[in-house]
Amino acid sequence: MIVLDCQGVRKHYGPEPVLAGVTFQVRPGERIGLVGPNGVGKTTLLRILAGKEEPDGGSIQVHPAVEVGYLEQQYVLAPGRTLWDEARSALDHLICLQHEAEQVARALAQGTDSDEHRRLADRYDFLQHELYRRGAYNLDYKIERVLDGLGFDQTSYAQPVESLSGGEQNRLMLLRLLLAEPELMLLDEPSNHLDIQATEWLEEFLAESPAAMIVVSHDRYFLDKVTNRTLELFRGTVDSYRGNFSAYWRQKAQRLLVQRRTYEAQQEEIAKAEEFIRRNHYGEKHAQAEDRRKK
Repeated sequence: MIVLDCQGVRKHYGPEPVLAGVTFQVRPGERIGLVGPNGVGKTTLLRILAGKEEPDGGSIQVHPAVEVGYLEQQYVLAPGRTLWDEARSALDHLICLQHEAEQVARALAQGTDSDEHRRLADRYDFLQHELYRRGAYNLDYKIERVLDGLGFDQTSYAQPVESLSGGEQNRLMLLRLLLAEPELMLLDEPSNHLDIQATEWLEEFLAESPAAMIVVSHDRYFLDKVTNRTLELFRGTVDSYRGNFSAYWRQKAQRLLVQRRTYEAQQEEIAKAEEFIRRNHYGEKHAQAEDRRKK
């Protein structure tokens, strides 16, 4: 199964392309670190993958059964809601499943038609399986666990969201994404505004998550803990490397060494050819010299 298929994505902000044909695929369980120098388009690529911006060319296909969650660096919160309200709203899909399960159970108890009874029973079994799989039987504990992990104490649960600091609002957006548990998470600098303890908690949470994810971070130690694949974005395209940031760094060094040696051998061959041409351009080996000049 391919979670996301990105083929030849291009994006311009002027004469020079930011993205010049980005191609890669994401499979279940891949935790990808997206790395590269500042200004190469990492956030732009995430926004395009999340559907927040349109590419100038190429295609992006997301598996129909996959929900995509995106952690933005810019956010807008509705005033008049508490921290707890905002956190719980991330689980509205599970609350809806709970309500449907209750309605189906009542319909089962009251129904008399055998065919309808079988249909309702199948639906109820499916709903119970989904609720169990998603840990929906103790939502308050689920919320408190993530709130605590990201550094929110119980005294802040009733705090209006508009009174939160910028860093606290950023943590709230991350909290909502983690609670929603989409099958593909796009995380732009998720450890920003986290202290060491909360960062370590997030590392463990993401490493244990079954979700696929693409993570942009300047914290190489964070990437080492979380990721199992690395994409390097450079000059508008991406190269893929196996493993976390440290593994990528070693493989990158090996590739550069091979390229350097290949270049040096090529330059040596060119120098020999130029010397042969110079010596034999008007001699008996003129034809060979001319052939090497053309090459």
